[in-house]
This record gives sequence, C-alpha cells and structure tokens, in this order.
Amino acid sequence: MTMRTMGAVLIALALMGGAAEPPRDTSECKADEVPVPDERDGANSLCLSKSEWERAKEICEKLEPGSDPLECTCQDGDQVGACGD
Repeated sequence: MTMRTMGAVLIALALMGGAAEPPRDTSECKADEVPVPDERDGANSLCLSKSEWERAKEICEKLEPGSDPLECTCQDGDQVGACGD
C-alpha cells in the first residue's frame, strides 16, 4: 500500500463517512490553503490552495461519488495540486 493510499485511508476513517473536509493539521499553511500529507515524508504537509482542494473534490466526485479528495491530488516535488480529470 502506498503512503498516499495509506494516508487517504486514515483520513477517510477519521472522517467516518461524513462529508469530505480538508485534512486538519497544524502546518503553516495560509488561511486560503489546505494542508495535505507530503508523499515524501508522511510527517510533513504541503499547502494546497482551497480552490485546488475544491477542484480535487469535484474531480473525485465525478470519478467516484463519496471518494476521498486526497485521491485526486498529485504531488510533484514540493508542489501539490488537483489531478485526475
């Protein structure tokens, strides 16, 4: 199981089937950003703009209703954004 999948499973369990909300973290993201787990090191987070988070939610909802928006984010080095469309 990849770190992304394992992280997504843990977040999904934490949400316990509720509406998908951004992961909560104590990172140093700005008010208009959402912290997401860094694939390189699960102990750290990267900041994703709220607009990209919303885009990831929309993409995942189209691909599989009720799925975790983290599954529709992609990381390239220290950059993270929505993907999957």
